[in-house]
Amino acid sequence: MVDFVPRVVDVSHYEVIADDGWQRAKNAGIVGMIAKCTQGLHYVDPNYDDMIRNAISFGILPGAYHFNTGEDPVAQADKFLSVVNPGNDAGGFETVLLALDYEKNPRSDMTIQQAVAFLKRCEQVVGRKIVIYSGDKLKETIGDLNDDDKAYVGSHKLWIAEYGPNVRLPDGFDTWWLHQYTGDGFGPDPHWIDGITCPGNKGLDLNRYNDVNGDHLIGEWIT
Repeated sequence: MVDFVPRVVDVSHYEVIADDGWQRAKNAGIVGMIAKCTQGLHYVDPNYDDMIRNAISFGILPGAYHFNTGEDPVAQADKFLSVVNPGNDAGGFETVLLALDYEKNPRSDMTIQQAVAFLKRCEQVVGRKIVIYSGDKLKETIGDLNDDDKAYVGSHKLWIAEYGPNVRLPDGFDTWWLHQYTGDGFGPDPHWIDGITCPGNKGLDLNRYNDVNGDHLIGEWIT
């Protein structure tokens, strides 16, 4: 039997966090949060800065993700990194998990080759590999890469979206790091944690860690 123990929550301006919501989430077992930061070249989530600073203040590991578009991937990476840094008081790049949200975007879709360029630009600037979040899109497109780029993508920590108990890995990956097992009410329970709600009561985006107890998550957050 699979134990679905949420350790990380991903959020955007859609979620409503109570004044003591991060403390309540922490008490419920949440170790980290990953907030939407930017999308494409022009959009910045209006709640990003407050969400990440407040989470840090309650001892929650901070993370930020960029939602892909088909625009210049290097420019997208530079935009993301120009916004994501929460300042020296929060630790800046030294403590913040960075992730590319590589999922289907019907309005303006990033190619897998553009995703590689985005990842390489982030690595060049911050000096470490970031996390790649994806599900079916990565499974369907990774085969379009040459062998070197496929191996490069597969060297990243995988935050996989798979709303169910069985994780099917993309080619080039032999494990996953985070598993978004539920979103919008789809997938196994639990769909909620204390302290955070969202309109429509569809359920939160919750993620389990590859070690159910989360014992090593802190040490692996940005490495």
